[in-house]
Amino acid sequence: MKILVTGSTGFIGSALVKNILKNTGHTVINIVLQTIKILYYRSCLILGGSYFREGLDTQMTQAYTKNGATVLAYPVKNSGRYDAITLNSEKKTIFIEKKPVNTSSKLGITGHNQLTNTHKKYRPSYLVNVYAYTNAGKAELNNSLVTLRNSTALENLTPACKKIVITLLHTSTEYVFSRDQSTPYNPNDTCNPINIYGKSKFIDNKPTLKTKPCSFITKTSWVFSEFKNNFVKIILKLANEKNSISVVDDQIGRPTYASSNLAKFILNFTINYKTIDIKNNIIHFANSENCCWFNFSQKVIEYGHKLKLIHNIPSLQQTKTHHLNLKAQHPPYCVLNIANTEKVLNIKIRNWESALYEMLNILADKYHHA
Repeated sequence: MKILVTGSTGFIGSALVKNILKNTGHTVINIVLQTIKILYYRSCLILGGSYFREGLDTQMTQAYTKNGATVLAYPVKNSGRYDAITLNSEKKTIFIEKKPVNTSSKLGITGHNQLTNTHKKYRPSYLVNVYAYTNAGKAELNNSLVTLRNSTALENLTPACKKIVITLLHTSTEYVFSRDQSTPYNPNDTCNPINIYGKSKFIDNKPTLKTKPCSFITKTSWVFSEFKNNFVKIILKLANEKNSISVVDDQIGRPTYASSNLAKFILNFTINYKTIDIKNNIIHFANSENCCWFNFSQKVIEYGHKLKLIHNIPSLQQTKTHHLNLKAQHPPYCVLNIANTEKVLNIKIRNWESALYEMLNILADKYHHA
């Protein structure tokens, strides 16, 4: 069986790919979605430009008119299939038109449809999309880029999946919920995101749900892993560099271990979804038990010191979110209700402390045997 993974180089994707290759006989195929914010570049070659969908012609026009960007093109037989550009006598771009019906230009600026071509070549049965822009703070300064990566790419994936009859599992986040609840969120509770990142992930839920029954959303939270950079690794680094660390105690959530828990769930659910009855094709996954970031940090330091990843235990101080002057608002309570997940899959999801210790043990083994 072949599984197509977008975002396989991120820490969720890395964990998923490793899990598939290590524990199954399935084949993993990776594609990279090209969603560069071209306005920032003076010269940019775009392959797979159809992933930009609406708005690419506008962005390119802004790039060459405002930034003096170079637009690269090549001759095509039928420019009506592409985004066409018109040049003046000095070979400078003067006009860009989105898939024109009639044009004298024979210069196209878009590439091939990456997903369709990948499907034709490899014939995967499933697509798991873990591709996302996830830095909530930086998202506040890059609204268009975040929307492009988290929403526009998926708007192109979902109808394509339906057309070529491939099952899509898309990962989402607890950030789609608001800040006015004090009990665990159910999968179909109303979304009301309070920051740019959350809004972009809420937007990308919509096209996914339009392609039911072959598309699903998994919401997860506070993901950590031995792969890439994440909260656990940051605390380990700070603990080895500083004598005192301050961590907020007024944000409550559920940590999720990407490797042996989330990745296994994604794989199991994707392959067996036909036997699983979930309402509106939305399901939650996180490790069990709640905590705040301060409590989470305490365990990272405790286990890290026990496993000799931390040499000296720093002083850990409690603080409040408003003292940090964060660019993005953070929901104070974002606990995902996983009771239905356990019920429909007939599983018992382990607590985050056990998962954290396993992850740190893996890091310690790599560190001590390096």
